[in-house]
Amino acid sequence: MGANKFPEGLSKLETTLLGILRQGSATFQDILGRAGNADPRVVKDCLHELAKHQIVQLRDDSYYVNTLKLHELNITLLPKPKPDHILRKAQEVLTYLPVEAPVYSQWWFPSDVIRNVLELILTQHPTAKTFCFVGAPSLAATFAALVEAEITIVDIDPKVCGSIQEAQNMFRASFVQIVNEDVTTYIPENFYDVVYSDPPWDFNSLESFITKCPSFVCSGGHFYISYPGNSTRPGIEVEKLYLAKLLSSNDMALVSYYTGFLTYNVPEFELSAYSDIPGFTKDPWRQGDLATYQRCSTDALAKVEERIKRPLARKSWNEFAIGQRRVFLRINEQDKFHLVTPSILPIYPSATKPSVSSRDLELETVGLWTSRNEAFSTSGNHIIAYVLMNFERGVLDFEKIVISVANALYQPKERVDTILRGLCSQLRTILEI
Repeated sequence: MGANKFPEGLSKLETTLLGILRQGSATFQDILGRAGNADPRVVKDCLHELAKHQIVQLRDDSYYVNTLKLHELNITLLPKPKPDHILRKAQEVLTYLPVEAPVYSQWWFPSDVIRNVLELILTQHPTAKTFCFVGAPSLAATFAALVEAEITIVDIDPKVCGSIQEAQNMFRASFVQIVNEDVTTYIPENFYDVVYSDPPWDFNSLESFITKCPSFVCSGGHFYISYPGNSTRPGIEVEKLYLAKLLSSNDMALVSYYTGFLTYNVPEFELSAYSDIPGFTKDPWRQGDLATYQRCSTDALAKVEERIKRPLARKSWNEFAIGQRRVFLRINEQDKFHLVTPSILPIYPSATKPSVSSRDLELETVGLWTSRNEAFSTSGNHIIAYVLMNFERGVLDFEKIVISVANALYQPKERVDTILRGLCSQLRTILEI
């Protein structure tokens, strides 16, 4: 990686790690638990690469971001306001938004939900520069008050747009465009890094938002959308399946799904509608799910399609239990009863596979695989199997193993002795018996 890699060349994982560390120093294990199931070795390598450029530093077993180096390399991270500060801004925004209108199917988020959603966005996309909020004015206005970024706010309600327009003096954002328009007719001038949408939950509105909003997202960018819970109405599961197919057709891949992450205030029109129900109050009760999608590039999709076209021979494994270790061996039926000199060769320098994330190589090349992740290419597997059978039965005496294998293969004991001597020793070393 050259010194000119940054800022344009930050990988997705490097961006994620910076988002984690921007919240404060963290140990490797803390980082790993928040890195979206990234392979530990890949995380270590990414941290090493960032440390090599002094973007992150290690002190007392914890990593932290070197903000001076970020500035020197012209890497801009979105600010990470404290949760209490986000909460206060959200409360301020909610005071100037108009009362919710049933004609636009409006439900405002409570201030704590606004805080939680914006913390999620700021953590997941620390280097994003352009944002579009569609049908989510309380989130958009609070976000604009907190960060210096380019923000577009699209909403169908002219009064909501006017209220946000009047409050622009509280914004920190470098650029805010307020568009009073229906999502179905809005055509952006540019693509956005992040698009957040909170559509009405009737099926037609959900379909309109999902049909249109993904087209606003740049390649590699992210799209957020709120979904109704599964008890919202009969048939909602089938509707979600249809909507998932729409998103897939727009090259949008599901990244995360947060069930019940969203809560909505009870608007005045809802309180009036259910005023005859004893015990119904203004306490928030309505919950929604939050889904995140990423736009995949055409090249990335083509690589996956090419991989799918390649046939992969799935192996069946013969298992042996030797002590506390499970040993898996692939048997080639064509070699059965042939006396060949077996071989066991480590695929990796230390025999132990250094990662557990990829399996394609193993399924193609591994002949012997242990529960400690030791992986070997092999030949003469049927002979190896006879030795492992003896080990499994507790037979470790070499002479007894030779007799057993010679009888099984109908071969002279002397010839089997020559073939097995090195093999038994190697297997005992591998299995530590």
